[in-house]
Amino acid sequence: MSISYEFNSINLDDYIALRSLVNKPPLTTELADQIMKNSICSVSAFDEEGKTVGFGRLVGDGVVICYIQDVMVHPEYRFRNIGKGILEQLEGYVKNITQPGVTMMLELMSTLHAEQFYEKHGYIKRPNNEYGSGFIKLISGDD
Repeated sequence: MSISYEFNSINLDDYIALRSLVNKPPLTTELADQIMKNSICSVSAFDEEGKTVGFGRLVGDGVVICYIQDVMVHPEYRFRNIGKGILEQLEGYVKNITQPGVTMMLELMSTLHAEQFYEKHGYIKRPNNEYGSGFIKLISGDD
C-alpha cells in the first residue's frame, strides 16, 4: 500500500468525516474552515485512490513553540505507519521553519490510548524530572 502526504490540501468534508470516524466532536464546515485558516500548516495522508486516510496539523507561534493537533488515522488504515508518516512530515516542517540559534518546542496532548505511540517516536511524557504536568481547561462558548 502506497501512502502519499501533502501539505495544506485537506478537503473540509474529508476533515469533518475523519473527525467523526475517530470520535472527535462534530464541526460545521464554517468552523472547520476557521480551524484550517488558523493553523500553521496541515498534512493529509492519501491512499492510492486519493482517499484521505490520515491528517495532522500544527498550531502555535511558529517561532519558539508549535503544537501538534488533530493527528488522526482512518480506523481501517491504522497500524500501517501512517501516523508515523504524519509526525515525520510535521517535524520536518518545524525543522525547516526553526531559526538558527532557536530551539523550537514541539508539543502535543495525547489521548490515553496513544501515549505509547508518541513515546516510541521520541516524545517525552510529562510529568518527569525536567518538565511538569501538561494541563487543559475547556471553555465553552455557551457559558
